[in-house]
Amino acid sequence: MQKIFLFGLFSLFSQFCGAQATKTNGVSGKPVVLNVSDQSNPDLQPNLIHLDQYPLPASEYANRKELLNQQRNEFEAQKKSNPQAMKKRGLGAESLYREGIQGNTANGTPNDNDIAVSNAGKVVSVVNSNMRVYDDTGGIIVSKSLTNLVAGAGNYSWISDPRVLYDPTADRFVLVCFSGNLSTESVILVGFSQTPEPEGNWNFYALNGSPFPDSTWSDYPIIALSDKDLFMTFNLVKDNVSWTVGFKQSVIWQIDKQTGYNGNPLQYTLWSDIKHNGIYNRNICPAKYQTSTMGNNMHFLTLRNVAASNDSIFLTEITDSYASGNAALVQRVITTPKSYGFPPNARQKKVGGVNHYLMTNDARVLAAILKMIIFISGRIR
Repeated sequence: MQKIFLFGLFSLFSQFCGAQATKTNGVSGKPVVLNVSDQSNPDLQPNLIHLDQYPLPASEYANRKELLNQQRNEFEAQKKSNPQAMKKRGLGAESLYREGIQGNTANGTPNDNDIAVSNAGKVVSVVNSNMRVYDDTGGIIVSKSLTNLVAGAGNYSWISDPRVLYDPTADRFVLVCFSGNLSTESVILVGFSQTPEPEGNWNFYALNGSPFPDSTWSDYPIIALSDKDLFMTFNLVKDNVSWTVGFKQSVIWQIDKQTGYNGNPLQYTLWSDIKHNGIYNRNICPAKYQTSTMGNNMHFLTLRNVAASNDSIFLTEITDSYASGNAALVQRVITTPKSYGFPPNARQKKVGGVNHYLMTNDARVLAAILKMIIFISGRIR
């Protein structure tokens, strides 16, 4: 008997529910073959610098942050007036330092860093907005900006949020990023390495990042692999509105990964309108398999990440591969013993007597790992 668990789930009660979703099949265009080591085009090494404005107090998102900051200040003022209620301070454990190698760097913000390592020790590291390939000693094999990397596939700008995975079953790498922050220019770029050598040729595909006529564009990818498919989740954000208040819905792309490795047009399913009780699931996070033995199903975690307080975790499952023709989306709602909530901003050092804060965004799931445990029944002697 095989049971599947997700780290970090502590439930008192769970129930299956009829998930709302729309399933749309499609086929991409042909890929463009790009060579990571090609130096024929000059690489200007541009850096992506986000200049997102701090959400205005008029927005619901920022109002909640301001309220939390105010509540924290009031709580701390009460503690100061009652010294006995102050917690004693102490020293943390001594930090450990282990010498390593110089990692990938980006001068722009945010870093949006990701990394993948092959069985042979090849390392692919991506940040906004470049890609580096290392050998197993830390030596740099190739370093290239993402803009220059995909230049052969089209005139793309504002390339952001790179994600990379190593596929142990196929011995290949997969890279995903996107271009544009408007519905009129939104493109999802998906690359599959042709060989185990990431410094060689890749098949790159361009998918429509604005798949619906609703003036939204694709933001914030998270990716995972199953035995047969590549899964990508994106948030669709309204044009000319901050992502904090412009969220429309989150979608899941299920792509037959073998078509990508073979250089054929991608065959995929786009899952949309993913809701529970009429409310869209927001920031859907696929769970990566822990071992090289991967199943055909994929699990996803979602929270009510902008709720002031909530006790629900949504476990979504796509139950089969694209090629099977039988893939379905089901959802389980898990009730937690302790509620979670929208986080306050992290307080930083005062400057000129004025408090400064680090934006902590929301309570989304950033990563998930699928753990498979095999139970074998029998008599122990």
